[in-house]
Amino acid sequence: MLLRSLKMAFRPIVYKNRTELANLNGMPVYMHDMIDDALRGRLNTFLQGDTGYLAKHK
Repeated sequence: MLLRSLKMAFRPIVYKNRTELANLNGMPVYMHDMIDDALRGRLNTFLQGDTGYLAKHK
């Protein structure tokens, strides 16, 4: 039991944002799509954010 609780305590939490930003002709556009396109086009990209939902609501 102790070993299981230690494993759970040190398990990393991965936050993935799956929020749909736009819908173009029925195709959803997500944040990772926007970032990939900006980097492929060699555009300057500045990301600013806050902690995810899981970090705020434990």
